[in-house]
Amino acid sequence: MAGAITDIAEQKQAQEAVKNAKNLLQDVIDSSPDWIFVKDLAHRFLLVNESFARAQNLSPRQMIGRPDTDFWSQELCLGDPEKGLRGFHEDDKEAFRGQLVHNTNDPATHADGSLHVFDTYKGPLRNEAGRVYGVLCYSRDVTERRKIEEALRSSEARLQEAQRLAHIGSWELDLRRNSLVWSEEIYRIFEIDQAAFGASYEAFLKLVHPDDRAMVDKAYTDSVANRTPYEVSHRLLMPDGRVKFVVERGETSYARDGSPERSLGTVQDMTESRQIQEQLLQGQKMEAVGRLAGGIAHEFNNLLTAINGYADLLLRRLGAESVERRYAKGIKESGERAAALTSQLLTFGQRQIVQSTIVNVNAIVAKAAEMLQWAIGEDMHLVTTLYPAIGLVKADAGQLEQVLMDLAVYARQTMPTGGTLTIETMNVWGVEPMVRVIVQDSGAGLDEQTRARIFEPFFSTKKMEKGGGVGLASVYGIVRQSGGTIEVDSVSGQGTRFVISLPLVDAAGQAAETKPVVRAAETILLVEDAAVVREFAREVLAEQGYRVMEAENAHEALQASAAFQGPIHLLLTDVVMPGMNGRQLADELKTLRPDTKVLFMSGYTEDAILRSGIQRHAVAFLRKPYNASVLTRAVREVLDASSEDYGQSH
Repeated sequence: MAGAITDIAEQKQAQEAVKNAKNLLQDVIDSSPDWIFVKDLAHRFLLVNESFARAQNLSPRQMIGRPDTDFWSQELCLGDPEKGLRGFHEDDKEAFRGQLVHNTNDPATHADGSLHVFDTYKGPLRNEAGRVYGVLCYSRDVTERRKIEEALRSSEARLQEAQRLAHIGSWELDLRRNSLVWSEEIYRIFEIDQAAFGASYEAFLKLVHPDDRAMVDKAYTDSVANRTPYEVSHRLLMPDGRVKFVVERGETSYARDGSPERSLGTVQDMTESRQIQEQLLQGQKMEAVGRLAGGIAHEFNNLLTAINGYADLLLRRLGAESVERRYAKGIKESGERAAALTSQLLTFGQRQIVQSTIVNVNAIVAKAAEMLQWAIGEDMHLVTTLYPAIGLVKADAGQLEQVLMDLAVYARQTMPTGGTLTIETMNVWGVEPMVRVIVQDSGAGLDEQTRARIFEPFFSTKKMEKGGGVGLASVYGIVRQSGGTIEVDSVSGQGTRFVISLPLVDAAGQAAETKPVVRAAETILLVEDAAVVREFAREVLAEQGYRVMEAENAHEALQASAAFQGPIHLLLTDVVMPGMNGRQLADELKTLRPDTKVLFMSGYTEDAILRSGIQRHAVAFLRKPYNASVLTRAVREVLDASSEDYGQSH
């Protein structure tokens, strides 16, 4: 009897212990802000904590024994295969098979209808025999954290974009570990691959121009030692020899013991700004010199009027055989040469009176060709590549001839043993339509210092001291007075290239407008590796009635040409593309389809690839960016050009 009483007492104690353990477990899980619950194999809740029940606007007792489909939608529980949605039960089933499931993007709906995102773990529950009888779920609401993370990502993206637009990158140097961290913009400025660069202070110094390294290192180390911010302007030396200009700013933070701990700073690319500033200073310098030259020329003209006038009077009064007549004649000839020189000075100063008319530059080049050949000599070859449908410009025809002559004389001086002088014309369609005249020689070329001063009056070098004078200065003045621009592109040993741009006008002398053209039916092979540009051009041309064949690169273009049986009237191609470039593609395609005309596209006409083929055939050029009317007009112009003349060099 006593034993039975003891057994009953022990059972009660055991039951009480189990009850206490359950209560303790419930208290523990109820204290957690996260969702904790247990479900059986039929997805019925066996255990839930207060946080989970409260989110459903229920109590734990109201949820125990009921399946999850009583509280959540069928779509959330079972999923929707047609929509590609995975339901909660899929994770449950994996846990039932003994797997631990981790879902970092688990959606769940609160009682108020709001959809939250949870980081959820689900694991199998096993009995004493090892069989799975349910699943334990632990979920943490990460909705707000995701919002914060997304806001942080957006903020970082905006910062990176702002740095890219401003050409300013940020850096951080951990002085204890000598670990340097750069933003993406600094890698773009330094033109290096992030994966291939072991960022450290020493590695950074190696990228600084050798002549500036000591200065940069001193500026930084003095800043650290003196606990002051620093700013230093210096150069970067690119692997291909180019030089960039940057401004670096930084300051250092220190640990409690006073030791330097971390440096923060920025690097700003000033190369483009510096170039613009130099161009502005050069323009101001040229303007000042021009005003001085014009003023001097006017005064000289007054003096020469008297000198030449009195020389004429003397010649009339002196006998034909007198010695004094020879002296007076020498004075008169020298005065006339001086008058020609002052005329050039007035032209450079843009103070010469000009007689502008509507002219065709092709006609001027053709007329001047014989005279130019005489000026450069028989040991030099003159090549003219004239675009047949060249636009009209408003200028003084005589002065344009003088420009060609002066550039030819310059070329003669740079090629004393002979060479090739090429003159090319083209239309450039853009926001402001232009006519380009490109004069290129195969001479010795110019160094950077000479190129910067080439248009200054009286500037000369030892190799040009027999000529020069104000010849190229007057060229500059004529072009500017005609409303145009002239640029020089030259590398020592690789010849010199002058690019003259004059505003394109209509027959009445008004600035040409890019007007849309009528519908057409020709076939165009469009080659452009930038998808967004290619799609825009295709839509514009198709809307005009053209049949458009597209290709992403030269290889696809040649394949499309081979597969197409009909005529291809126009190749519209970008210049710079991966693999075969646009110029090479044009040459290849014209060997197969000689009647196909070509219109090149690029972001700038000074493209090296475009220059390399300058003597091959006349160039039609479309400058990016362009709009619909510019594109359609340029295409129509090339298609309407005479097939007989198109692409021929003279």
